[in-house]
Amino acid sequence: MCTTEEDFISEISILKEPNKTFFAYNEEPSFSGLKVLVTHNSGKTKTITKGFEINYTKPLSANLPQNVKVTVSYEGKEAGFNINYLDTV
Repeated sequence: MCTTEEDFISEISILKEPNKTFFAYNEEPSFSGLKVLVTHNSGKTKTITKGFEINYTKPLSANLPQNVKVTVSYEGKEAGFNINYLDTV
């Protein structure tokens, strides 16, 4: 009898944060340079730079500075990092 264990994603992590993590209040963030490490239960890993979903809540007021949590989702797994909104950049 031969059984094959299914290879699935066990976790994701932030390998490299975006090139820029500080933004002015009215500036739309760019996530250029973001790299996500995908780890499978088999131990296999791969680095991805697209194909994931990014969620964050832009500050509702200009009461700055503000630290904002960014959540990256891929295939049901999540990882995160922070960006900052400042008066000026």
